[in-house]
Amino acid sequence: MLKIKLSICIPTYNRANFLPYALESILSQVTDDIKDKVEICISDNASTDNTEEVIRHYQKSSICNIVYNQNKVNLGADRNFLKVIEMANGEYCWWLGSDDALENNVLSRLLNKIE
Repeated sequence: MLKIKLSICIPTYNRANFLPYALESILSQVTDDIKDKVEICISDNASTDNTEEVIRHYQKSSICNIVYNQNKVNLGADRNFLKVIEMANGEYCWWLGSDDALENNVLSRLLNKIE
């Protein structure tokens, strides 16, 4: 098994309406040749919307691993940021806001630079 090179770390709270935009921007760039080098880590800070449902949907259909944690209570932003990094297995971590998106083709370019 190849070692994960890049963990894309997304801390979130009540962003169910925005997460698909962020996740689609990542997953649309994951190809068979890089799927084992990338993971997506999401730490949900006790959201009260349907964030978990959105993430579970993407976990079922993703070709790369999506690691999900739902905090039992809201830890505050700083501790949730630390939590998502703790979850990561990659050699490198990249924070991504739950309402942000990756630029086209950036994932393969970044992995090439890392390697």
